[in-house]
Amino acid sequence: MLESAAMLMCASALALGARDPGMTVPVLNMTVTVGGCPIDLCSDTCGTLEPQPDGSFRYAGRYEPEGLPATSWDIRFDPDPFVFGQIVVSNAAAGPADFVVVVSVPVQFREPPSAMDYGGNVIGLLTDGNDDGAWVAAPSDGPLFTALVDGAEAFTLLDAGYEATAPPFGTATVGPAGFGDPIPSTPGPLANSTLAIQLRFVLSPGDTVAINGVFVGDAVPNDEEVQR
Repeated sequence: MLESAAMLMCASALALGARDPGMTVPVLNMTVTVGGCPIDLCSDTCGTLEPQPDGSFRYAGRYEPEGLPATSWDIRFDPDPFVFGQIVVSNAAAGPADFVVVVSVPVQFREPPSAMDYGGNVIGLLTDGNDDGAWVAAPSDGPLFTALVDGAEAFTLLDAGYEATAPPFGTATVGPAGFGDPIPSTPGPLANSTLAIQLRFVLSPGDTVAINGVFVGDAVPNDEEVQR
């Protein structure tokens, strides 16, 4: 049986336009897949959702289904225009393990935009835990980091073939890579329903990787759109 631990911290947030008191709190949807076993998590059905003094929200909890790895998370999100997150996973299996993490948040607009800009980046830290070196790699059929707009691939980073390696009892940097710098400045498709970050990777046995991902989407003001 695959044994592992996964923790999501500050995992994802979505914001489009300035804060509007009429906007509802976004519902975060997460799917964590370890070794082919998916766990679906949602901020309105499990965990604790708490407003913070700065106007943001904290979503925290732990899910430990029978026969599957435990998953703990601690997420901060805010309906202002920023998104950032970290996932930390350790593979305690005897062999390499496949991990997939998808965090999705509904978009909210004061009024429908006619154009949008995006930006994002990814960086991580790989740590060897058993004195035999460590590696983490993008899957053979796709990127490690995918930014999704309405469920469709919009931007990718660290594409298939990417791999980071660490020496015995050592560490190595994963990435970094980015797009739309200064964030957000790359035109992209209109978001009608959701923005999401997907992380897919293979991790060597006995080792740990922490990955920080950012994906920001912002509506372009009408006067800026005219100048394009």
